[in-house]
Amino acid sequence: MELRLELDEELVRRVEQVAGEVGDSMPAVTAVALDLLVRLPFGTADSLRYVFSEGSPADIAQLTSGVARAIADAEYELSHRQVVESIAAGVTDGLESEDDIIAEAVRLTSRR
Repeated sequence: MELRLELDEELVRRVEQVAGEVGDSMPAVTAVALDLLVRLPFGTADSLRYVFSEGSPADIAQLTSGVARAIADAEYELSHRQVVESIAAGVTDGLESEDDIIAEAVRLTSRR
């Protein structure tokens, strides 16, 4: 499916930057952003547009900081649950030192 977007140069530059930082394509980064937007509760997208159009740079920074914090919290909870589930499933067999445990935790929570 093709979706045509009208983006200003600054937004395109930021999407390119994020794509480079995460090692993904611009369409993939755009798809993640749109996926989050369409999952927001009714009316939230309008509120977001309002903050972006009428808010000060400080308002936008506060908003994005809160969103980033919520995403980091969700990632932590998911990673924690995966580690606990792995321990409960007996993945710890053969882990004899603290370094072994840390290496296994890193492996389990690594996104790549």
